[in-house]
Amino acid sequence: MKSHYKILVTGCIGFIGFHVVNKLIKKGHIVYGIDNIDNYYDVNLKKSKLKLLKKNKNFFFRKIDISKKKQIDHFLQKKGVLQQALRF
Repeated sequence: MKSHYKILVTGCIGFIGFHVVNKLIKKGHIVYGIDNIDNYYDVNLKKSKLKLLKKNKNFFFRKIDISKKKQIDHFLQKKGVLQQALRF
């Protein structure tokens, strides 16, 4: 039986993070994505990526800046145990 994990991905709608999230979801993992949706590159492109990710029932998103530890903790406490974290 294959194990599935609950995984946190920061920068989940950036170039690398978006592709990693898609791969993890396809493997059956539950992904908790956070991103501050900054304007480092096209915000509309990021929002369109987010819209695609939100179509999957195993993806949960919160707009949080990675430096806001209390907000991250609160988000994760509501979602339960976390087994892995990836930062992009």
